[in-house]
Amino acid sequence: MHTYNVIGLMSGTSLDGLDLAYCQFLKKDKDWEFKILNTKSVDYTPQFKAQLKNAINLAVPEFTELHNFYGSWLGEQVNLFIKDYNLQVDFIASHGHTTHHKPEKGFTLQIGSGQHLANVCGIKTICDFRSNDVALGGQGAPLVPIGDMLLFSEYDFCLNLGGISNVSFQQNNKRVAYDIGIANMALNYITNKINLAYDKNGELAKSGVLNKELFYTLNNLIYYKLTYPKSTGYEWFKKEIIPVLENTKDTTENILHTLIQHICSSISNDLLAASTKKITHY
Repeated sequence: MHTYNVIGLMSGTSLDGLDLAYCQFLKKDKDWEFKILNTKSVDYTPQFKAQLKNAINLAVPEFTELHNFYGSWLGEQVNLFIKDYNLQVDFIASHGHTTHHKPEKGFTLQIGSGQHLANVCGIKTICDFRSNDVALGGQGAPLVPIGDMLLFSEYDFCLNLGGISNVSFQQNNKRVAYDIGIANMALNYITNKINLAYDKNGELAKSGVLNKELFYTLNNLIYYKLTYPKSTGYEWFKKEIIPVLENTKDTTENILHTLIQHICSSISNDLLAASTKKITHY
């Protein structure tokens, strides 16, 4: 039996902040087990959030500077996390924050220099999870379909609802995984307009009613008609979703309600098409 104590770092497309998890993985022959022992979430300051959001527009020198700075900052957060809980760590697994995702052009990029992170915390660091898959012709997303398969094999589906919704499942003895479409990224875009980070408990969305025109427009975006493998990112959101939202004249409550209906509809359509029964979500 082999045991690994790992700190995982992740910053999602919805830019809520940095999530840290201290996990223990046990390998018994070919089977894996895990425990989540400690977690922490670090909010981004408004200035830092704006920097990360704008990274896609930076020239190479400024982008590289942010990449290195963010890596060092991640190392500092690891040090604080270890100190808070007196952790014993074998290695760090750092995803960083996705700034560019264009697998059709052969690249994806996550900032947060792994070397700078390792230099600050002094712990072996694993990073750059997506590039090799893209270089081999893959989508580089979703991130963890093999982890889903090894750790949640009792479920037919593993559904991730982040800035973007994605799913993985077993089909014909192969792991299938792809991005379904938008999720929190669109919801937060709308709430930010009224100076809210998010719609707490969905209260605003609950009080709205369906905007049929918006619902129809979103459901009929070309991306949803594509077959997998497929993935998407902020570039698609900026090009295809934001113009639709900006051209919709309705209340915040009604737009949020309609977005929820759209998100649920797109997920339901894909899951029902695969004829499965049990789902785990995270």
